Amino acid sequence: MADDYRLGDHFWLSLVGNQQLQMFIDGWVQRFESVGADFNAQADLQSQFISELTNQAWWQGTTATYRDALEMELTDKGSFDENIRVNEKDLNIMATQLGYQLSNDDLNNLAKMTLYKGLTAAEMEREILDVVYYSGFSDGNTQELSTGSITAEQKRIKALASANLISVSDDWVNRQAHNILSEKISSEQVDQMLYDMVSNQYSFIDPDKSNGWLATSTTVSDTLAPLLETVQGAWEDTNVSMNDDWMKEHVVVREEDGTERFATVTEMKQMAYQDERHQGTSIHRQNMDNFAGGLLQMFGVRG
Repeated sequence: MADDYRLGDHFWLSLVGNQQLQMFIDGWVQRFESVGADFNAQADLQSQFISELTNQAWWQGTTATYRDALEMELTDKGSFDENIRVNEKDLNIMATQLGYQLSNDDLNNLAKMTLYKGLTAAEMEREILDVVYYSGFSDGNTQELSTGSITAEQKRIKALASANLISVSDDWVNRQAHNILSEKISSEQVDQMLYDMVSNQYSFIDPDKSNGWLATSTTVSDTLAPLLETVQGAWEDTNVSMNDDWMKEHVVVREEDGTERFATVTEMKQMAYQDERHQGTSIHRQNMDNFAGGLLQMFGVRG
């Protein structure tokens, strides 16, 4: 190995193993040797060496963070291994919070990447998703999730879609949840997609109106709450929701000219009263009793 002590703090560069860099180092070692023990000449060469070093292709193609990590790996293996261990622990916690499990190899590779690139917590999270989701997306080799922040985001998207009375596939929801957590797209952008779907599914809703709902965090269910309350009252059943098949079938009415709109409260009440679920209610029984009593009174049976 070259007489690397002459390189000062950069002696470790002779251990990198880059052929072009090594030729540069060897040439400079010879120059250092040529001036012998001349202190001033050695100092001048040190300045020239550093100036030329920073212009080398290898140096230009690496970051200070990368070079610091590499120096640690080559000169202080104990500290390097400890940093990797800490990174592996942090990455494992992040993966668990996302709902995933990383293999030992993936943990180690990501831990080294974190050190060499100086990744932030957000960047570490994105790299985890690249490994466990995006890299396996094309061949379907992705993990099934039941907990974690990805699952939480999936539930949020599904809930918003449901509240807006639109259907979205599980694949679409899963993809958008991952895109949000990996910061490929924002949650606001996904919400906009959902409200755009509202305008597409219910063509009679003006896009400006649906965007207004989005801006005020209002859903279609919020807007149609009086219709739901009317049906719940008609059936005496507070468990009825906007996702009830009957509600989905009757909340939109079609005019004679083919145009569609949401039903009015009066129309919803009439339709709910015609359903068999109204027949078992106290309201229906009372109405029938009143009707029967009226008939009896009409024919003089009651005083």
